[in-house]
Amino acid sequence: MKISHKGNFYGDKIALIITILYSNLYVEKLVNTIVKGIRPSKHFRNTWLRKWDWDIADLINAIEECYKKVKIGNKKYEIYTKYRSKKRSKKIIYVEYEDEIFIISGTEGV
Repeated sequence: MKISHKGNFYGDKIALIITILYSNLYVEKLVNTIVKGIRPSKHFRNTWLRKWDWDIADLINAIEECYKKVKIGNKKYEIYTKYRSKKRSKKIIYVEYEDEIFIISGTEGV
């Protein structure tokens, strides 16, 4: 970002601060997800991750970019995402513990 003394100097500083804060929040959210850890079940790993050609990084991105999140139990959630797919949505069911996110199952075409 180019800061000039002729224009609105304080406006440029505020824009720079907002940009830094936004990038720090994104990095903090990503680090919290990675530190928390994602553990897919054997069923989810062998069927859905293989069929969708995803890895753990894709799973993290799909959880972050979901368009709908529904709480169905005390710690159980359903998320709906269209990650890497334009037509068909995917549903992922997971349990969120204090130290990890355990992926139970998934479906396609919801």
